[in-house]
Amino acid sequence: MPDIDTYVAEFEKLVRKSGYMLGSKEMNQHFITGLPMAMTKDILKDPEPTTYPEMLQKTLASVHAKQTIWALYKRGNQNQPNTYHPPQNTWCPQQNFNQQRPTILPD
Repeated sequence: MPDIDTYVAEFEKLVRKSGYMLGSKEMNQHFITGLPMAMTKDILKDPEPTTYPEMLQKTLASVHAKQTIWALYKRGNQNQPNTYHPPQNTWCPQQNFNQQRPTILPD
């Protein structure tokens, strides 16, 4: 949701215009209802916000995290060849592998 600032501003304007109280339980529910499901899941994770400012903070944090992840993946895929090579299995058993460990007796 790249236009989260527009969504928040429009939501707050409509709440004030309609005479409802910003931050009421009903308005918080309406705020969440207008968001994509992936963001709603982020917002309602524990600790679940109880006030509108908490909800707004978690919403903005969710958007920021999703935009950062998207930008990282997009930047990594810009016509660049995949240079990842799985690690080589270079483990070789040692010659003395079957040698017994010394026994340590208690005093």
